[in-house]
Amino acid sequence: MGTTVSIKDIRYEAKIVWLEDIQQLPWVRERLADLRTRKNLSKTAKLNIEKQNEGETLVGYAELEDGAPTTAGKYFRRRIFTLKTSDRGQNNGSIELPPEAVDPASVAPRIGGRHPKTPFSQNAVPPPSSAQIAVRLPYNLYHQLNQHAKEAGISKTDVVVAALAKYFQVTDNMPLAERLAQLEARVASLEQQRSL
Repeated sequence: MGTTVSIKDIRYEAKIVWLEDIQQLPWVRERLADLRTRKNLSKTAKLNIEKQNEGETLVGYAELEDGAPTTAGKYFRRRIFTLKTSDRGQNNGSIELPPEAVDPASVAPRIGGRHPKTPFSQNAVPPPSSAQIAVRLPYNLYHQLNQHAKEAGISKTDVVVAALAKYFQVTDNMPLAERLAQLEARVASLEQQRSL
């Protein structure tokens, strides 16, 4: 992530909007801006950003969730992505990139961009669609996790991912089996209401 952006700064992000094709941009400059709105950007706001960041063109920005709080009372801290005119000719990897440079393909809501020269692994393999973590669980939780996975006929990973997705309210990351179970429960509830 760029040096000026922290996880705390991006926790209310809902969407990243790109104004240019990121397939054509090996890297962009990632930073924060205090803006008057949670979503969208007016032409005036875009011009102000470009004026404040002399010689830089806005190429993308983050939109925030509806309930995102303001900073300093009237502004919303949002991530922006810019490029200087001179950056465009220097995307071939032959120059020293600025510390705020990030690979736009690595950017997602609530996920900071990865510096282009930071490999994903020793072999610089592209990232998988998921990451792996290790956690220590109290034995009783571990036992309940195993029992639930066995009874539901799903993996422990799916149970943990579903629980985290539910906790963080990110339903699109919920495993398919969990989504189907929720749909079945809704249908059963509707059928029960209908029969009354």
